[in-house]
Amino acid sequence: MKGFGTLCVMLLGSLGVFAASGAATDEPPDFAADILPIFRARCYQCHDGRKSKSGLRLDVRASALRGGDSGHPAIAPGASGKSELIRRVTLTTGEEAMPPGTKKLTAGQIRLLRTWIDAGAPRPSV
Repeated sequence: MKGFGTLCVMLLGSLGVFAASGAATDEPPDFAADILPIFRARCYQCHDGRKSKSGLRLDVRASALRGGDSGHPAIAPGASGKSELIRRVTLTTGEEAMPPGTKKLTAGQIRLLRTWIDAGAPRPSV
């Protein structure tokens, strides 16, 4: 029975680490810690104040909500399924697939974006 007790302690300990990482909570991803790094690394080279390809800026909330030349909101708070950003980052080929090139977002990055958008896309106003 001693082995079973040790197993339980290890399991409970790992669950505590899992919960502490935010993965097992209902908290949305944090914009500054989780979303902004994705935008900076993969989106801002084309969609920020220096450059706004296709009329889209992701560094300004109002612009991201309005969307670019497509006429569709890049971010539809509470509805990732209606967000052009999610549609484009989940495409694997074609001109509309984002980011351009062969290095696409990871499944984990897309999951963070979806979860953040579905939670209302909370972020500081810029």
